[in-house]
Amino acid sequence: MSRPAALNETRIRDFRVSTYRPVVGETVEFTGYLEFRRPLTWWWEPVEGEPVHLVVEGRVVDTQPTGKGGWFKLRWTPTKTGKYLAWVRYDGSIWNNPCESAKVGIEVITEEQRRQEEMRLMGTIAVIGGAVVAAIVGTAAYLHYQRQREEMLTLVAARGR
Repeated sequence: MSRPAALNETRIRDFRVSTYRPVVGETVEFTGYLEFRRPLTWWWEPVEGEPVHLVVEGRVVDTQPTGKGGWFKLRWTPTKTGKYLAWVRYDGSIWNNPCESAKVGIEVITEEQRRQEEMRLMGTIAVIGGAVVAAIVGTAAYLHYQRQREEMLTLVAARGR
């Protein structure tokens, strides 16, 4: 059975993902707005009360109706490590065309991997912080040396007169 052509163009706006590298068991949230535009108009209007689906690796893992303003929040809690492709899908209605969000890669890691990444990041921050402190101390020492040198030259010049 073929479906008649829908009247309204649809889109998912402000699509956001809470994290792209969650730990196993950490909930990932996908949020955004579902909107439609009538033919020959320039403005977008919210689609309220229509179901949107969170798809992970081709399987629907969460379905929620859009709320006020077309806003939606879908959740997924990964149970094992790996790389996954996820997106939000709207199947359309008699009035609205179907649409999909951008497809995003999610890499699920272990708690140990997260700890190692944080330690590596802290080490990088410490090195940068140490370099900044060394630059400040070095500049202060150089300025102090210059000031003392100028004072000595002034004293030598005063004795020579």
